[in-house]
Amino acid sequence: PAAPPPPPPRARGGRRGGRGAGAPDNPAVFPTGCAGLITHCEQLPDGRYNIVLRGLYKFRIVEEDQSRSYRRASVETLAEPEDAEGLREARRRLERLLTGTGSNLKLPAGMDGADLVNALSQYLEFDPIEKQALLERNGPIDRCRALGDLLEMQSLAGGDFRQTPAQ
Repeated sequence: PAAPPPPPPRARGGRRGGRGAGAPDNPAVFPTGCAGLITHCEQLPDGRYNIVLRGLYKFRIVEEDQSRSYRRASVETLAEPEDAEGLREARRRLERLLTGTGSNLKLPAGMDGADLVNALSQYLEFDPIEKQALLERNGPIDRCRALGDLLEMQSLAGGDFRQTPAQ
C-alpha cells in the first residue's frame, strides 16, 4: 500500500479523544492520535451526530500551541509496520473469537486486514482508554492481537460485541 501523506506543518483540529488532569476549559489530550478525513456526517434526531472518519495517518504531538481558542499542534507521523502473513494469522484468531461466541457481528471478507482491525477497534464498544490503547499499539498486527485479547476478556466476562452507540 502507498505510504501515508506527510502531515501538514501544523495539525489543526477540533477535539481529540483525550482525557487528562488539565484545566476544565483546556483538558489534556493523549499525545498519540490519528488524522482523518470526515467522509460522512449525519445529525441524529436527538442532536447527536454519527460521523464516519477515514483515518489517514497516526501521529504523535511534538508541541502544542495553546495560545488560541482552538488547539494547534506540531506533529510527527508514526509509521505502522506491515506484515501481511502475521496480520492474516491475527485476523484468523479474531474471526474465531467472534464466531465462537455466537456474536452476530459479520466480518466483511473482502476488507483489508489492517482496515478491518482499525474499524473494529473504533466501532466495537470499548472504553475510550481501551480504544486509545489500541491506537497506540505498534501497527495492525499488535493492534489485532490486543483487540483479540479485549474481545476474549469481554467474552469471558459474559459480554457481547456491540457497536459503539452514537456520541
